[in-house]
Amino acid sequence: IGEGMDKRALARKRKEYPLFKKLGVLSQPSLEILLREFENTESSFESAVELRNLNKHTWGDLLHDNKLDNYDQYDIQYCGEITRYDDPDYDLTENDYQYYDSAFEPVVQELTETLGSDIRRLRYATLEPGCVLDWHMDQPNYDRFICVLSGKQRYEVMRRKEPHHCVQSEAEIWYINSNWEHRVLNMQNEIRVALLGCFVYNKE
Repeated sequence: IGEGMDKRALARKRKEYPLFKKLGVLSQPSLEILLREFENTESSFESAVELRNLNKHTWGDLLHDNKLDNYDQYDIQYCGEITRYDDPDYDLTENDYQYYDSAFEPVVQELTETLGSDIRRLRYATLEPGCVLDWHMDQPNYDRFICVLSGKQRYEVMRRKEPHHCVQSEAEIWYINSNWEHRVLNMQNEIRVALLGCFVYNKE
């Protein structure tokens, strides 16, 4: 467990929340917007590395020359302008990633309604054909969802040394309990493009 993690939140979410749960299906219009806009979105992997480093929870041995083999991220939501009036010692968190271009408005509205929560740090993630994003954990300060935009993937989670998995198909919106060690396998012969985001999971 990373030294900067909130261990109480981690323990509570491990105990109370499911390992994964399908929450809905993204509409075809939103899917088309996301796939179209992906072509114009630049990689933001360096900011992802910086954010994890600030939280003292890096990708560790998975990271080579500030890159993950066969994996990349592309921010949809971004932070506001930082001015000289801001606290120079302030460290960004995922909550600060809340702004987005107007093209994504229908997508954000739909996700907000489906998940019953505001959305933060919405981003694309790519995984090369037949590749694996290996075992890791995420900060428990936010809950996470994933939606595959093309193809399907196998999501695996390790709970007390016991593996569990589900297959996530195109347009399905899944809550993932990333407070446990987990990994993702691209099961297809083409690049997997997925939508990732942070929200507040309603366990009711």
